[in-house]
Amino acid sequence: MKFLWPAALLLSSQVALAIPNNTMDLLSLPGENRRAAVQGISSSEFDRLSEVAFSEKQSMRLRWAALVSIADANSQKALPLLIKASNDKQWFMRNAALVALAATQPLKAEAVAKNLLQDKALVVRSAAVDVLQKYQSPQNRDLLWSELERDYNYRNNESLWIRPQIVSLLAQKPADHEKTLFARLLKDSDSRIHLSSIRGLEKLTGVRLGNEKTSKDKMLVLWKDYVKKEVSF
Repeated sequence: MKFLWPAALLLSSQVALAIPNNTMDLLSLPGENRRAAVQGISSSEFDRLSEVAFSEKQSMRLRWAALVSIADANSQKALPLLIKASNDKQWFMRNAALVALAATQPLKAEAVAKNLLQDKALVVRSAAVDVLQKYQSPQNRDLLWSELERDYNYRNNESLWIRPQIVSLLAQKPADHEKTLFARLLKDSDSRIHLSSIRGLEKLTGVRLGNEKTSKDKMLVLWKDYVKKEVSF
């Protein structure tokens, strides 16, 4: 997961702020260049980046870049700061913390992602799903299944895009006991979920209905009929 902010956007309206020139220059670099530049930075420069990351006077883009940079510079030293940021009141700090942890502290990222699945910001919940794609333990899969029907993943009774995202992840490596769960999703009101549900069922049953020319709607009808007739469902 990479979020690269254009240097021009980082610089805009920030020149007048009290940030040392060398720190500003560092944060204005493209992501790949910045990652290389922070290697071996001094303790004082690390502290300056930390101050920028947690300063409410700085822009979102600067704070994001600074937080990710301290993780790239020294992931162990940055760890408590990233954990702190994962509980910040600003959604972008929680999101940036998750991105930084996923890149530098994957085991910690898993734990934080599980907590942030229930974040109030949809974009943060979505980032948490992305992280858990790498950690599909039975417990994490059960957690993702439970998130499908949470009230906060609907708006005005309409399914939000995180639900198709979750089902797409779950369909990558479906577990045998999930066959009935995927079958139920064929009737979900969100049509974006149906194709991933079919892919999960294909992997679990070894059955392929229709062919490459079969439309999505027709495929859905075929699978609903198949599920209805199969005793194993």
